[in-house]
Amino acid sequence: MKPLHLVIAILMLSHMPYVGVRLTASLYALHLQASPLVVGLLLSLFSFIPMLGLVPLGRYVDRRGMRVPFLAGTLVLTLCTLLAGLWGSLASLFVVAAMAGAAYFAVFISGQQLVGRYGTAESRTHNFVLLGICFSVSSVIAPVASGFLIDHIGFTYTFLVLTVMPLAAAAIVFANRLPDIGPSQAVSSPAETAPNKPAPKAGVMGLVRDRSLRRLYAYGIMFTVSWDVFLFLTPIYGTQLKLSASQIGIVIGSFSVGTFCVRIFSMRLTRSFTNWQLLLIALVGMATGCLAYGFAGTTVLMMSCALIMGFGHGLANPILNSLLYETSPPDRVAEAMGLRMSIGKVFQIVLPTISGAVSSLFGVAPMFWAVAAVQFTTVYLTRHQWRAQMPR
Repeated sequence: MKPLHLVIAILMLSHMPYVGVRLTASLYALHLQASPLVVGLLLSLFSFIPMLGLVPLGRYVDRRGMRVPFLAGTLVLTLCTLLAGLWGSLASLFVVAAMAGAAYFAVFISGQQLVGRYGTAESRTHNFVLLGICFSVSSVIAPVASGFLIDHIGFTYTFLVLTVMPLAAAAIVFANRLPDIGPSQAVSSPAETAPNKPAPKAGVMGLVRDRSLRRLYAYGIMFTVSWDVFLFLTPIYGTQLKLSASQIGIVIGSFSVGTFCVRIFSMRLTRSFTNWQLLLIALVGMATGCLAYGFAGTTVLMMSCALIMGFGHGLANPILNSLLYETSPPDRVAEAMGLRMSIGKVFQIVLPTISGAVSSLFGVAPMFWAVAAVQFTTVYLTRHQWRAQMPR
């Protein structure tokens, strides 16, 4: 296999247990009679350590390389799935949530930076689209398979089955078949830098003050918020509607089917629209899906709304990653990517707690409507970017 394909395989084999553990843990907590607020706190822990550690981790990857984060992340993910299966209590789920979030994003930040290296400026978007397609596949398989396994073999064995995948990812890293996993400075290319643009100052605030990066971070927050509200509230919503774990998994999988379908045509769309125009189109899709999801009351309607949201999210994410790689300083790519995810993690910590409290009082619909309102407002305020960018 080519190095790019091996990296994508490692990311998929880490992503599937991460998604599976999130869904299985939330359903198991509800099975143990935990309130929506407690489930919100549980899911917030998946983002707590990444929020604090992604920027330092990005700096480490830029300066020292990716082998250690790859190995540590895949092995700790294996430990998390084992722990959840062998120590079946609500307390264990909180420990697993904190560890799994840190482990997965150690792999993720390293892998995304490496995907950007395996290509020129022209092929980089294609590489990120390919990665996005593979994430879509794993995002379909993980929740559907987890829901099916929960219904047929129970929570304990579902966690244990999930152990196989990160263990396989660790084996690929141990085989030492990945070139160019050293520091970022070793592979930066003068041809891909922007000589007329001053480099951001050192430190996090230097990246935040960069207008182009700041705009990308803002758009990233919009899509992160939608995905996490959907992922957190769907198990609660489905449980309230008396859906089975398999049905809830299928609804969540429908979101990923949408991301998969739109990413197949992403390269064609980039030839007709600019990246910024595509981001606005994607944001409209997410907002429309969120607005309709609040009114959905059956499995079929929930699947349809999830599919629409998946179209928007699937279109945006590879474009955001490609733009971020190209806009970041060559020797600080992983740090810039880590900052984007760290900002997103702040919202991933706050939103489940807020969503749990709001849904306990008013139901799940108001949260989806609030997210849709913010996204439609963002589109309205930034609509001038559509006219400012000429189609290619």
